[in-house]
Amino acid sequence: MKLERLFMEVYENFMILRSKKLPTNSANDLLWPILNDVDEKLKQLWILYEEMEDSFLKLHNDLKNNFKTQEIERDKEWLRLKAKTEAIYYLAHRIKKILNKELSGFKSFNPIGIRNVRNHYFEHPKKNYSTDKHISSIGPVFGIWVYKKFNDQWIRSNPEYSAKIYPDLKEFLIKLNAKIKNELLESYSHS
Repeated sequence: MKLERLFMEVYENFMILRSKKLPTNSANDLLWPILNDVDEKLKQLWILYEEMEDSFLKLHNDLKNNFKTQEIERDKEWLRLKAKTEAIYYLAHRIKKILNKELSGFKSFNPIGIRNVRNHYFEHPKKNYSTDKHISSIGPVFGIWVYKKFNDQWIRSNPEYSAKIYPDLKEFLIKLNAKIKNELLESYSHS
């Protein structure tokens, strides 16, 4: 799996940060429900990632076999892949929003790929678009093809925003890990 080690490192560092912020692990602490929620959402993100990658690999292998894989329901697998991908963007964005609001060291945590795709592709798409999907060397890609009127005809232009899940999720995890490590350094310097 492409991002497994990075996921594991983020989660391990998050658990260290959680133990620093909640030394008694008491439900009475104001941070307990917040950090517990982020913990749960990171686990959900990992599960979605595993399921998304499973669908991607099925479709990728089917492509390599010139679409001759008998046991695959292509349309259903594409829908599964897109559903998991969309859920990953929403969940990553939710984690970002919780951390931005609740932990001061995360106020500037802003993974651009996750934000742009969630906001402009899934949540607030523009008019006159359709979706494109394909398998590429960087993983599954979904995009909004923007149509523009030219000489009384609609022509397709390049996608304005496209969901490139591996690079976007990698950016999210790297930036999250950097913020967690920075928070850990802060907590060690104050103890």
